[in-house]
Amino acid sequence: MEAITNYPKPLCTGATCRRSGSFKRGTPTTPTSQDIKLPRGIPWTKGDVKAEYEFLDKLSHTSADSSDVVYSVRHRKTDKRFACKRISKHQPDYGGSCKRVGASAGAGWRHEAQMLARCAEHANIVSLHEVIEDAHYVYIVMEECEGGELFDLILERGHLSEKDAAVNARAILEVIRHCHSQGVVNRDLKPENLLLKKKYSCQEVSCTMENLRCVDFGSASQLEPGKQLRDMVGSSFYIAPEVLRGKYGYSADVWSTGVIVYIMLSGLPPFWGPNTRETFDNILTARPRLDGDLWDAVSEAGKDFIRRILDKDPATRMTVSEALAHPWISQELSAPTTQLSSVVLSRLQSFTRTTRLERLLLNVAAHQLTSKEIDRLGAMFRALDHDDDGCITAEDLREGLGAVGKQMDRESIKKLARELDVSGCGSINLEEFIAGAMDRKRALTSETLTRVFSDLDDDHDGELGPRVFASALQVRPCFRIALIEGSCGGEELLSY
Repeated sequence: MEAITNYPKPLCTGATCRRSGSFKRGTPTTPTSQDIKLPRGIPWTKGDVKAEYEFLDKLSHTSADSSDVVYSVRHRKTDKRFACKRISKHQPDYGGSCKRVGASAGAGWRHEAQMLARCAEHANIVSLHEVIEDAHYVYIVMEECEGGELFDLILERGHLSEKDAAVNARAILEVIRHCHSQGVVNRDLKPENLLLKKKYSCQEVSCTMENLRCVDFGSASQLEPGKQLRDMVGSSFYIAPEVLRGKYGYSADVWSTGVIVYIMLSGLPPFWGPNTRETFDNILTARPRLDGDLWDAVSEAGKDFIRRILDKDPATRMTVSEALAHPWISQELSAPTTQLSSVVLSRLQSFTRTTRLERLLLNVAAHQLTSKEIDRLGAMFRALDHDDDGCITAEDLREGLGAVGKQMDRESIKKLARELDVSGCGSINLEEFIAGAMDRKRALTSETLTRVFSDLDDDHDGELGPRVFASALQVRPCFRIALIEGSCGGEELLSY
């Protein structure tokens, strides 16, 4: 493998500088809008932007070392809300969050509006309303997205379900297929540049294709037929191997999409390194990890999608069309929202590896969950409960596993059902399902455990016995004896 020695300046090496970047500074110029024509008749005019728009909130800075700012604005005549990106004309090589090499002085601030206008007629690309220019700034007025970044959604949820990841992957792939049809390579696809039109009301709401918008075309480039690009552009975690080698084309966008999908599924970048050099070395040489508890819960189709889209050879990497036709995309998009998700299955399986006492405590702790989390897991339970009798059986679990492409032998499924059946009644009720399916790392905080213990300790003596647990969950005496013998080591009292 050819060594890369001329690494660009670090572009994104941590959460606090995820939008950091650089641009080539030069002598300030004051270009004019003369002869600037945008595609599709989108207006570019000179004037006072504040005469047309009221500036409301500052939404974001586009990068740590840039004066560019995005505002929420209101059009004075129509009262409509837009986002307005202010770009300084005294940054000759405006590059947003990416390093760009070789742009001519005064061209950078024109570039983003021109690229966005060329690609804007797509449902998943932010729409461009107009461009206004004054002596010092260019203002790109575009569709406002109130839901924040895809990056923040992943951060909030830890990772996305396979269905939600596939929905967003489909939208991103449709975006780059459209851009490529216009002869444009995006070159800076990442979760920070993918916005949500509306904020999802809670963690449990499923993602929809129509809610995603691609923004920031400051690094996009026109690709002439039969040519390749050579300048090094991109954000460190998402840059393709061929970009580091200095010779690339449309397939670089496909690679970046694969990195985004990996992050959506795991919450982690696939080629992370403690510094930019090691990150780039990993991109060039390392394989993405697809093992561990989290990846064990991802379907084989999902893992195959990752392997094929993160192929280091652009000649054998999936094309956009192949990625859109991959079974994982169609399989997840057609799956019901309330299916037994792979992540929940992983939680159920890990629940069975706990002791009986731990399972009993988890059943009690499940009552401390928020109503939203209970509603989400309850909907999943009801989807498995085909006869609506309030219980699910081993056969119900088998069908649920089949819906997410997981195969288990009948004995293993029966064992899973027995372990989840804490009360020993022969089937799994809603409370038992929630206890096994909940996110224990998030639910079992020190505060929650203290509250559970206090609720059970009626006589406030700081100790709990099996009678307390039996009363709390109304378990049968035979199970109470098994609990003492199997989990308390012969001790009948538990202290906090």
